[in-house]
Amino acid sequence: MNSAFSEVLELRMRSRLESVSILAARLGAHLRARGLAEQAWVPLELGVVEALTNAVVHGCGDGHDGEIIVRGSWTGEEVEVEIRDPGRFEPGPTWGELPDDPLAEHGRGGFLIKQAFAAVQHRNDDAGHVIALRSPVGALACDPDGPVPPGDAAAGAAAALGNARETVSGLRFLVSLLARSTTLSELIQPALAKLHEIDAFSFACVRMVRQAHLELVRGHGAAPALMHSLSIGEDTAETRAVLTLGIQRAESTDELPEEDPLYHTGGPAVVVPICFEEERIGTLAVIRDRGEPAFGTGTVALVQTLAEFFGVAWATAQLQARERDLEMTARELTVAAEMQNRLLPEAFPPRGDIRFSGACRSAQAVGGDFYDVFEVDGGTLVVIADAMGKGVPAAFVASVLRCAIRARAHQAGDPGALLGEVNRQIIDDLLAVDIFITALVAFLPAGAHEVRVASAGHCPLMIRRASGAVDLVEGTGVPLGVLSEAEYTTCAVALAAGDAAVLFTDGLYEVGPTKELHLGLEWLKDTVGRTGGRDADDTVVDLLEATRTRAGGGPASDDRTLLVCERVA
Repeated sequence: MNSAFSEVLELRMRSRLESVSILAARLGAHLRARGLAEQAWVPLELGVVEALTNAVVHGCGDGHDGEIIVRGSWTGEEVEVEIRDPGRFEPGPTWGELPDDPLAEHGRGGFLIKQAFAAVQHRNDDAGHVIALRSPVGALACDPDGPVPPGDAAAGAAAALGNARETVSGLRFLVSLLARSTTLSELIQPALAKLHEIDAFSFACVRMVRQAHLELVRGHGAAPALMHSLSIGEDTAETRAVLTLGIQRAESTDELPEEDPLYHTGGPAVVVPICFEEERIGTLAVIRDRGEPAFGTGTVALVQTLAEFFGVAWATAQLQARERDLEMTARELTVAAEMQNRLLPEAFPPRGDIRFSGACRSAQAVGGDFYDVFEVDGGTLVVIADAMGKGVPAAFVASVLRCAIRARAHQAGDPGALLGEVNRQIIDDLLAVDIFITALVAFLPAGAHEVRVASAGHCPLMIRRASGAVDLVEGTGVPLGVLSEAEYTTCAVALAAGDAAVLFTDGLYEVGPTKELHLGLEWLKDTVGRTGGRDADDTVVDLLEATRTRAGGGPASDDRTLLVCERVA
């Protein structure tokens, strides 16, 4: 009896919304291969997609990073789908009902799931949450393990049952193959070989859409006429199939136009499109020998199901490729972030008369801001810079600047001359990539009561401890990478006991979403005046917190970097 046969398909996916449609398509392909009608699967698919989406968003959205497991089976006259996620969920009394507010963003998913399936159950265990979905769909079309009709049953019935057994066996093989294959190329050849066992066609070929052409990627049997590519603009059975997403059939290839590659290649032919959702992927053409009967409805459905499997395999491979790219990018960003951290000094030079404190907060994994503090002959050189833009390109340019400045440390006593030489060295490279750098270089002579500064687009704030005033030291130099012969002036600023120089990038005060809403330098001066009355470390902490608070606690739109040089009282 049909009720004695049961087959379970288990699929696993990572917590990705992009995987939801692929997993649902695989489950649908499996059930249709068992004989489930398309019209019966459509409402079930809607419920499965909603349940999978909930598993990703809610079951894996609260710090969980586990996989989602789907088990689908058709036993007796009922389809059952179980979806497990690593979270926990307790449905409320109104779960599954439409929300009272028609504009509410939440609550509709449960309603759609309950409408799609006759029975819905939730349960939680040590491994997470499971939603079990069941719905009656009728008995399996045939039981491949069932007995042949006994007695004097017509030979035709036995033959039909044998064909059905072979077809279902082939579909089961294809479902198993799809579950094991990681790429489309791994799936095509054995799938076509299995199709040939079921229907001894003359040859078959799979073409894929590549740059407005249909390119042959794999064939079964000899068909030299099919080796060349087809322009999508040509009028052929294969291009019509992919453009219209419709099946093309011919009683004989002799009926096709002479310019069609399938012309005169055999007898009956069927061409089905390979697609996934609305994505046109390619075509599958199958041709029998001359004199063979035309393709029946069952065989055409089998070929169409095989094309659907190819589409799902293609989409799976695309998703896996994107995940590999994302993982590689994440690894590269991790390395880049570690390298950028190496740009910052591990420890400040020991000076009894100067206390240093700094912080660099990138808006992305890496950024273009950095600061540097290191000993040179006669004192300490201090640098703060901001390469235009964010991300890896800006971080790379920042590292180039750091190396160029350190290579000219012998000019530290005259920061203006140093900036001029650095600009002339790197300007060609900056112009080539259309990037400029704003920077400030300061020299703190050993035992001197002054700081010598040169500006390439930045200006420091001076905290006067005795009076409590905050002065802005205006900078006149253009950013590095703008003018090849730019000149930079060194300015000496008094640094009395207890005074501090605050160096910063524009991300510290440009925290609004638009230029009109930026906080501005005056806000920064006032904030330093209110919070800068303690030591260097406290000044850094207070300024970052004030900026974060004014930004509403949201993510930073630009890198934020500051450095405080305080003369010990």
